[in-house]
Amino acid sequence: MKALTLWQPWATLVAHGVKPFEFRRWPAPRFVVGQTIAIHAAARPLKLDELAELYSRLKNDAGWGLEMDVARAMALVEQMHATWDQVPRSAVLCTAKLAACVKVGDLPSIKAAPERADEIDTNMWAWRLADVQRFEPWIPAKGAQGFWDWHPPQH
Repeated sequence: MKALTLWQPWATLVAHGVKPFEFRRWPAPRFVVGQTIAIHAAARPLKLDELAELYSRLKNDAGWGLEMDVARAMALVEQMHATWDQVPRSAVLCTAKLAACVKVGDLPSIKAAPERADEIDTNMWAWRLADVQRFEPWIPAKGAQGFWDWHPPQH
């Protein structure tokens, strides 16, 4: 199975189903679109200033441009802030179907507010993640940049 490594808090937000898109400067390779992939939390420690910035954006801007479930995302961000040293790292948190890949400028919320288009890079790509299946407990794994091969443990 192909895996994709995300920094925290993004990996946890995907694993909880509140972040339906992963944003990248490049389109998803065709061979993974429509496939189930593993979502891996990077070894990089959670940065509290980035968490605070995300919380502020969710609270003050209703998460515009992030396409998230704002209320649930804010609750998770608060929880991660309170337990920042327990946020998973170097682990596969879930699987998700990489359902589609579209230009950010084509997302409904962006199209609905064309006057704000200069606030976001509409040339980026939005990778739609669906059918998220979270692992409890997380599965320790080393990650890599880009897509990499992950072999789920056999039970």
